[in-house]
Amino acid sequence: MHILCSIRSGPVRLGQLRRELRTASKKVLTENLRELEESGLVVRRDLGGSVRHVEYDFRDEMRPQIQSMLDHLAAFGEKFCAPAVNSANGVRK
Repeated sequence: MHILCSIRSGPVRLGQLRRELRTASKKVLTENLRELEESGLVVRRDLGGSVRHVEYDFRDEMRPQIQSMLDHLAAFGEKFCAPAVNSANGVRK
């Protein structure tokens, strides 16, 4: 899910994903990106050069559906998952 949210605004280089998702090991991040690529949600682009640059993005035909899904999940989270906090003492209700 974090990968999808990171890619949401457009193509993202692998190094940027690694910085944004620090808690995921390089191996786990790479495995998840491969799974997303194999499922047809994400496309990997090798930008070439002497230093290897790779970026990931949603497949063009999948972008509207994925962004809509992420919008709905965010709205659900805001409505049902945000902790209710008592402003007087900061304790969850």
